[in-house]
Amino acid sequence: MAFQNATIQRDGPRQDEFGTSLLVVEGQASGDSAAYGLVRFDLSDIKTQFDRRFGPGGWSVDSVDLVLSQADPFFNAYDGEVEVFFTGDDKVEISQPANALAYPFAGDFPDAESILTYAFMPLGDGQRDTHTLFDAAGATTPGGSSLMNDILADTTVTLALAESDRAVAAYYAGIAHADFAGPTLRIAASGATVPFKQATRIKISTLTSWTWSRCKLRPST
Repeated sequence: MAFQNATIQRDGPRQDEFGTSLLVVEGQASGDSAAYGLVRFDLSDIKTQFDRRFGPGGWSVDSVDLVLSQADPFFNAYDGEVEVFFTGDDKVEISQPANALAYPFAGDFPDAESILTYAFMPLGDGQRDTHTLFDAAGATTPGGSSLMNDILADTTVTLALAESDRAVAAYYAGIAHADFAGPTLRIAASGATVPFKQATRIKISTLTSWTWSRCKLRPST
């Protein structure tokens, strides 16, 4: 689960009780309430688990899903499109009012890469929305590939959720929500197709078979 999230409005990160209990994306039609969301994940534990199971660095990422729980305390969510971005900037402070972040999203993260755009539909509190950000077995975007490479190379991931149309108003549970789980990054990984010891046995078996064939084909004297 995420360890940090923020709702970035025109005057910076939201500072009231909803700043961490909610993750909000609102388009221009919301006026002064327009905002984009930021969420940050610590991957130390999951990467340690993968290293123990497959050996240090002996694994690859199969898929990455972002799981969000709808949570609308105001009953004024509106459907529309939301765009998910990857950024490699894990250092910028996302929750303090003195930082340089402010709505709109454009320009706040120069390295931002779009991963996907999805259609948000308000279906009620607790509704869990799952969005696939990377799939090694299917089509993926450059932003999705950058996310996958960042997971392999780093222990922190930062994602942004921003409006893709002006009317959307999406409310999700944040890390401090009392009833629903905050943003979760679900990562599936697998090890090498053939483990080292098995590969060694295959090599010896193949060599033995080849030697026996040569013996059979050798002319008699």
